Amino acid sequence: NLIVAVIVDTYSCTRDVSKIARDMQVEEAAEKKILAKIFHRIDSDKSGTVSFEELTVGAKRVPEFGNWLRVLDIDSNDFQELFEMLDLHDGGATEHVFVEALYRMKHTDSRTATKFVKHRVREIDGRTFNLQTQIKELQESLRLCQDAILLRLDSQILLLQASGSASPQTESCGSARDMEGRHEGKSSSTVSMPEEEKQEEQHEKAQEQERKKDKEEEQEQEKEENEDEREKKDERVEEREDDTERGAQLWM
Repeated sequence: NLIVAVIVDTYSCTRDVSKIARDMQVEEAAEKKILAKIFHRIDSDKSGTVSFEELTVGAKRVPEFGNWLRVLDIDSNDFQELFEMLDLHDGGATEHVFVEALYRMKHTDSRTATKFVKHRVREIDGRTFNLQTQIKELQESLRLCQDAILLRLDSQILLLQASGSASPQTESCGSARDMEGRHEGKSSSTVSMPEEEKQEEQHEKAQEQERKKDKEEEQEQEKEENEDEREKKDERVEEREDDTERGAQLWM
């Protein structure tokens, strides 16, 4: 008799569970049908998606939607969080997402406020990661700018030093030639005007060659500095990409 009683009780429990499951399915289908009707009433432009404006207006104009929100303990202050949870692709809430989300909010053990908090935490985590990435990029850009400024300053200092060392040599050469010319003029009056003009022309050519040579050296030096700067910049860009990839892998 005891075994028969246990079998009967087990069968009764199984039948009750099956009946409860069928009842829940019927209830779920009925409530989702109601939510679908609410969605179509809220979707005033019949676009197939609900915008934030349509959501807020629908809460006031559609009584069934307002009652559903009251059951979920959602007021006007929570509309922004609710819409962000429904708008998964930044194009408005679709019917499927709208129906499933509101049904789950009502029938899961977690309260609506808890769901809002979880959604906000996930959003904050995403924004924090984006901010960290942007900060790293800004730091790298500032470092590149600083390096470029320092390289530019170094090149300017080298150019100033080169021009400062070349000028005294040119002046000393010119003064030596002038003194020599004046001495020759005083010691001998046989130097003719064409010979003096020829000497001046040679002197000018020598100065021109020196300036040309200095300019070529400056250009070559600047070219080498630009190449070094470009190589350093490429290396830093590669390092930044590696850091970004490692950060993304760690985040995942």
